[in-house]
Amino acid sequence: MRVKNYLLIGLMLVATWASAQTRSVTGKVLDAETSEPLPAVSIRIKNTSAGDISDADGSFMLNASPTDTLVFSFVGYVTKEYVLGSRTDLQVFLEPDVAVLDEVVVVGYGV
Repeated sequence: MRVKNYLLIGLMLVATWASAQTRSVTGKVLDAETSEPLPAVSIRIKNTSAGDISDADGSFMLNASPTDTLVFSFVGYVTKEYVLGSRTDLQVFLEPDVAVLDEVVVVGYGV
């Protein structure tokens, strides 16, 4: 009976350790209309403070587990959530947010 309990506890610990494994995820963020790379896109793991920012050619790299959801956000574009799953190399296309770009307010002061 005692050996069974130790075996059960050991299996539970191994299962927890295996499910919590993180791996390196790389990718590129592109504009959906022009396929141009988007620099300075915020990529974060949902419900955490971990994340990255895309560089000048839209590339990013971070460590995440298969169950994580990545949130991509950039000013003037629709925020996109992406469930990672088994993928380790991503190509993400962000759509321009036409509603945000619809109105512009200009304020000027003169002497």
